[in-house]
Amino acid sequence: MNGKAYSREERKAIILDQFYKLVDSGRKPELTIYRLAQMMGMTPSTHLRNIVWELVHEGTLDSRTEVHRNSVNKTVFFVPDNLYSFPKRFERQIIVNGQQLRF
Repeated sequence: MNGKAYSREERKAIILDQFYKLVDSGRKPELTIYRLAQMMGMTPSTHLRNIVWELVHEGTLDSRTEVHRNSVNKTVFFVPDNLYSFPKRFERQIIVNGQQLRF
């Protein structure tokens, strides 16, 4: 299986598109390298990891280290709040028998 060889800038755009698709759907994505690679149909390679860390150093993405299991940490990447305006979540309000329900 031969895939297209993307340039580094094209690959950065593809990575950011994955984050922004989730943001546009109303979620604030916090992805690990493994989950990001799965979404892109790739393997979690060192090349992908280097590109994502490059985006963090540029300030386009942000990262946080969390405890995953005992003595095992994971790094989560996300879009900083100051770079993207997250859509407000709408709640449906229905009144049934005089009581208000929200979902």
